[in-house]
Amino acid sequence: MNHTKISCILTGAVSPKIFVVYFFFAWSFLLCFVVTNSFADESHRDIIWEDLDHGLLKGREQLKVSLVYAQTKGCGPCSLIETKVFPQLQSIMEQLVLVKIDFNDRLTRIRIGDTVNSPFEWARSYNLYATPGFALIDSKGKNILNHVGLLYTKTLGFFLAYGSTGAYRHGSFNEYLRSNVNSNFSKFNEIHSQEFKPISGLASTNDGITRWKNVSC
Repeated sequence: MNHTKISCILTGAVSPKIFVVYFFFAWSFLLCFVVTNSFADESHRDIIWEDLDHGLLKGREQLKVSLVYAQTKGCGPCSLIETKVFPQLQSIMEQLVLVKIDFNDRLTRIRIGDTVNSPFEWARSYNLYATPGFALIDSKGKNILNHVGLLYTKTLGFFLAYGSTGAYRHGSFNEYLRSNVNSNFSKFNEIHSQEFKPISGLASTNDGITRWKNVSC
């Protein structure tokens, strides 16, 4: 599927469609940048997590993107994220439906539609094969983007903003990052070592999965 390509340096005439997409990405980046730079002033509140079935139902009813977070007891990176990273991202997280599942739970049965799986099986269905794992699911139950492994504050902030701002409707996650190079996004070196799996139609290959490495302009 062809999708809009946004280059790092715009030259010549720019079509209205490209300008609109670029403007949207820049706006969503600015929103995320403002939020992630106001951490020190944020009053930390308890983060409310939903069960998978209730969370996805809530996302469908409220037309919101859900964050599915796969974790398990004894996971060191999970503990770091929950105590140090999530509290700094509450403003963004509150724009999403938050779902937490226990990756090691193979006994509980959860029904979504006509499918009944354990939390472990549901995590794997979202391509989360280890912890910590993150998947963005749209209101129709479609897997937008997922990642397995530790993400630090700014990186996870952009991952979440890609879903919460609706940027996923306008282009791939890679384009979302590249479109913001003029906003000094490239200075966030931690992004360059992360790997993401997009599942959205705008960012998929023939088999529906693409792995990005070393995102840069």
